[in-house]
Amino acid sequence: AQILRISEVGIPVDDTFGAVSDLQATFGIEPFDQPTETFAPVGTDEGLLILVRTGRIWLPTDDQAALPLPLHVEARGIHGSLRLHPNCTITGTA
Repeated sequence: AQILRISEVGIPVDDTFGAVSDLQATFGIEPFDQPTETFAPVGTDEGLLILVRTGRIWLPTDDQAALPLPLHVEARGIHGSLRLHPNCTITGTA
């Protein structure tokens, strides 16, 4: 109840290019920067989804691998639902 905003959410995915494509097609969310095979930020300065390939080390650590843990993201201003991995769903309300 005390959190007002979250600027970034990190999401491990098996295919960053495919996840970017799915987010564009489902919600109209565009890449924030040029996606790579291991790292793809999407969204705006108002909020980003940081897509990383599963197993990639989270920076600034040198030992924390990105794992597909349970996550549900709800966003305003978009409409639809998308599952990026078995434990991660993004839903939106316009």
